Amino acid sequence: MKKVFFIGFAFAFYACGSQATTEASTEKKEVLSGKEVYSIYCVACHGADGKLAFSGATDLSKSELDLETRILQITHGKGVMNAFKNVISPEEIENVALYIEELRK
Repeated sequence: MKKVFFIGFAFAFYACGSQATTEASTEKKEVLSGKEVYSIYCVACHGADGKLAFSGATDLSKSELDLETRILQITHGKGVMNAFKNVISPEEIENVALYIEELRK
């Protein structure tokens, strides 16, 4: 059963990423706020409050990373987390990195 769940999750994750990449490349879109980006791309693994830690995701409420390191990890990915450099704009990456600071309060 675990194998079926993982395959389904992997497909869903891939499908979401593919759609987002396609949408990002078709037209110039408005820049989303950090909270909006987080709710679209991050909440499934990190949870609404940053504490979910699904499938090895970091508990963001305890993260001690500085802003620059967070931006690099969101941009290039780390561990099981995908890179978002081809999914969201650099401005949106910075917005979500700043938003994550609010989850530590």
